[in-house]
Amino acid sequence: MIYYNRDIKSTRIWKLEHDIQTEESRHELEFIRHFSQLVEWHFATKHTVAEYADILNITAKALNKN
Repeated sequence: MIYYNRDIKSTRIWKLEHDIQTEESRHELEFIRHFSQLVEWHFATKHTVAEYADILNITAKALNKN
């Protein structure tokens, strides 16, 4: 599941890097990069969306929307 999500995030990053037009898309790109980095650091110990959302100081629902 994490690999699938990482592939989706990687695809989003690529798309955003090649079509950055707004401040919002730049912010989203930075958020995705930060989230991906957190997954790389914590994948062995953190397994739920809620755990990553807590690290990011947002709700799990908000993280699922990103």
